[in-house]
Order: sequence, then structure tokens, then C-alpha cells
Amino acid sequence: MQTKDDKRKVQILVDLEYYVHQIDNGQNFLKMGGLRDVIIPGLNSSFEEIRLNCAYVFGSCVQNNIKAQIMAYETNIIEILVRLIATDTVEVKNKCLYGLSVLSLQFPIAQKKLVELEALSEFALIVSQRDPILSKLQKKIIVFLYDLVLEPELTKQNLQYYQNQNETDNVEMYSEKLRQYNVSNIKGQLLANNWCDIVNTYLKRVYEESITTGEFDHDLVEKTLYFISLFSQNCRDHFTNSKIVIEQFRRSYDLLANDDDSGYFKKNPNLIPKI
Repeated sequence: MQTKDDKRKVQILVDLEYYVHQIDNGQNFLKMGGLRDVIIPGLNSSFEEIRLNCAYVFGSCVQNNIKAQIMAYETNIIEILVRLIATDTVEVKNKCLYGLSVLSLQFPIAQKKLVELEALSEFALIVSQRDPILSKLQKKIIVFLYDLVLEPELTKQNLQYYQNQNETDNVEMYSEKLRQYNVSNIKGQLLANNWCDIVNTYLKRVYEESITTGEFDHDLVEKTLYFISLFSQNCRDHFTNSKIVIEQFRRSYDLLANDDDSGYFKKNPNLIPKI
């Protein structure tokens, strides 16, 4: 049972989340021991609302804040977040994934830690489940993994650009960043952990649910197709089994594009991998 003290702590965390959004405030909070004294004990609390709000405060603290990310990486926070994503309620899982994603994006050393902690295997278990309660979390995982796989591809493009421009400093910076991405090798790890089959099955489920409900979650379809497009060459044999589903999506979006003045739907058929 939640006590008055627990409720007071939750309100403090709500107020704190707003405060640490600012980069300097987030860094100061961590320098004063915020992770050690507030976030980590809160994530280990027996009360769900405290765990949830601590994960949210953490995410707000490290988002777009490289100094805060480095300070967080030097603790065991990644391990705690992965554990809670595996074991906690869906509400806490969602907030922990938020914290984990903003810590890891553009931070390849943290991504290597995700691989070491077998977070990708846990993500696979979640995405593989047929449970509507998990649909929001599954979608977030797909988007997170897409961003992780895309990052080294964009880094390669930037490296090639600066090589062509003979900009030595930028060439060195992007070369080192690409080296770090190659060490974590998220795409290779996903392929090794059967993600061709997992995302293939997930795509079929998205289509089945769209037909059953009579409604397309366009954002979910788009993000799933983006993810598949990055794996279309590696997973060609697997995606061949979904050819009918993919063609159904293509026809559906072709029809929507004909009546769409905004241009939103017209780009979706181009995202569907050619099989």
C-alpha cells in the first residue's frame, strides 16, 4: 500500500522531471548524486509509480545531454533499465525503454552495453508476443531498433561526404564514430538473433490487426516498413514469405495516395522493400 511519504516522493519526481529537462539542470542533478541518491533507489522501489516516475526523470535528464549520458553510463543504470523492461509492468516498461533509448542513441558505447546485457533478446521476446497490452511498447521497440540500425548508415554517408571534401577533422571524427558502431554491431546482432523472422511475423500481425479492426495504424505501418527496408537485402528469403502481405500494404497505400492531397501516403509505397 502506498503511504503519504510515497505520494510525496512521486510529486517531487513529477516536479523534478520538469526541472532536469534543461541541459545544465540535468548535469547538475547528476553531479550532486541524483543517480545514486534518487534515480537508482527509486527504480528499485517496491512502488510502481515511483519506479515509473524515476525512469521518466532519468530519460528527461539524459536526453540530448552527452555529459549526462556519460555520467549515467558509468553507473549500472543500463542494467537496471533492461531488467525492469524484462520484469516490470507495461507502464514501467514503457518509461524504462524511453530512458534506455535516449541514453543509447548517438552513444555507441552504451549500445555495446545493450548487446552485452542481451537487451536485444528481451526486445525479441516482447515483440514476438500477441498481447494488445504490449502493442505500444512493441511499436516503440521497433522505432528504437530502426534508429539504432540507421545511425551507422548515416555515419557512413557523413564520412564519405567529408572524405570527398577533404575535411580531415571531420573525417577523423566520423571514422572513430563508425569504428565504435562497428564494435557494437547492432544490425549484425539483430540478424544473429533471428530478427528477420521476428519482424516478418510482426508485419503479418500488424496487417491482420488492420484487417480485423478495419483501421490502419498508419504510423505503426510506416515505422515497421522503415525497419524492414533496412533489412530487405539481409532478410530477402524471409520477407519473400510475406510477399502477399507486403503487396496488400502496397495496394492499400496506393489507393490512399490517390485521395491524399497532403502527400503523406504517397511516400509509403516507396518504403516497402522490393521482393
